[in-house]
Parts: sequence; structure tokens; C-alpha cells
Amino acid sequence: MQTLIARRKTNTQKCRMLFVERQGADAVLRLLDVDEFGTVKNWPPNFFGDSVGEAREQAKARAQRMHEVANG
Repeated sequence: MQTLIARRKTNTQKCRMLFVERQGADAVLRLLDVDEFGTVKNWPPNFFGDSVGEAREQAKARAQRMHEVANG
């Protein structure tokens, strides 16, 4: 959707992007604020997770496996 907005194939007047968020047993819809270039201005906190922490954990696991392979 963001790409279509950026390419002017659609616009924010014709479409809306929503995020579904859990609040206990309920689901709450949050309207995402998308500008005319397709940029979302209000992503929910941690929507993309902890990418730096995830990359660090992958590097540690990779190094551990390489060490195990090298040492039999």
C-alpha cells in the first residue's frame, strides 16, 4: 500500500491502513497516519521488533556453530 501511494497509484483519501492491537481479550484498531509519500508516521512501538538485538543473537549463534564445526 505504501508503494502504491508513493507511486501515486492511490492516495490516502481512497485507502486507510489499520493496525490491530491486543488489549487483554479485546482487539483495538489503530489508524496509521500515512503521508502523501507512503510513509507511516506513527508505527506502533516495537512493530518491527528488536532488529539490532535479533542481529546480535544471530551473529552469536553463527559464531558458536562455526566454532563447533571447526573443533569437531
